[in-house]
Amino acid sequence: MISQTDRQTDRQTDRQTDAPKISVIVPVYNAASYLAACIDSLLTQTFSSFEVLLIDDGSTDGSGEIAEQYAQKASRVRVVHHRWNMGAAATYNMGLMVSRGAYVTFVDGDDLVAPSYLETLYHELRVSGADIVAAGYQDFSETPRDGEVMVWTEAPAWLGRTAEDRLHAFQPVRVHIAPWSKLYRKAFLDAHRMMFSSPGVAPDLLFHLECLLTCDHYLVVPQVLYHYRVRSDSLEHAKGQERAARYAQAVPALMTSFDAWAQGEPVMEDAALWRKASQYLYMFLLMQLQNLTGICGKVPVYQLLRAAMEETPSRALVDAMTYAAVRIPFSVQDLNVE
Repeated sequence: MISQTDRQTDRQTDRQTDAPKISVIVPVYNAASYLAACIDSLLTQTFSSFEVLLIDDGSTDGSGEIAEQYAQKASRVRVVHHRWNMGAAATYNMGLMVSRGAYVTFVDGDDLVAPSYLETLYHELRVSGADIVAAGYQDFSETPRDGEVMVWTEAPAWLGRTAEDRLHAFQPVRVHIAPWSKLYRKAFLDAHRMMFSSPGVAPDLLFHLECLLTCDHYLVVPQVLYHYRVRSDSLEHAKGQERAARYAQAVPALMTSFDAWAQGEPVMEDAALWRKASQYLYMFLLMQLQNLTGICGKVPVYQLLRAAMEETPSRALVDAMTYAAVRIPFSVQDLNVE
């Protein structure tokens, strides 16, 4: 349930006419071919009280210059440049640090949003008192409506009343695990110190999982408001390789933490819930790696995972993997590839 502090924050923000209600955080990295279309879709929103934060993560293809051009033309657009590529976690966190809105949303620099994206999510969040509201999305490659539609409900619906209920929604068939297509109450993120973890442990996955386990109310709505761009084969292959490396690095990091828990080190107040969450995340990571073999090839993906495990030695790592593995798409033996 929304707290009294959150309600006070909302009222104070409404009275501050110079402060935007929503901060749209756009991580940008080498998206020059698509960035203008993304920004245009934001600047044509039916909602008026928002800012666009373009966080340029050391782009080398002219994306930073495009961002600056928009900032000069539109007062609601602000740009932050990283001098070099710092990764997704640092980019998301920078956006949260400089945001001024009482609510935040994330939009990837090569994606598009519907004109009513902000207005719909803002209305549903304010009416419901939710901490997070998530919308449906659609893949596209050429036009915003040429791909598969992902909608999880026929009407606005709560995503479970307990943390354990919401944990089941971590599976992608219920709600997408990426930060985008969602509106977050900033007071909730601040109260629980929600930030994106360091690069090697899949920051977007852990951020969403922590939000699921921590929030009081999480609402999903049926509207398709976000359009996720599927890039050309060559770019998608590079994107797939980057995701495979992140997921591969996340597996031993997660299992090392699992090993520490098994030896009695406290990780989370609810140990049983944390154990189940670790299992969900472990299975999800491996399933994603299995899916990425179709883009990057089986051997390169398995080699990434094997290398990541060798770089993170743990006395009981294999035992922990075996203990956590339930219906995983491949086994430890599959890592023995040349």
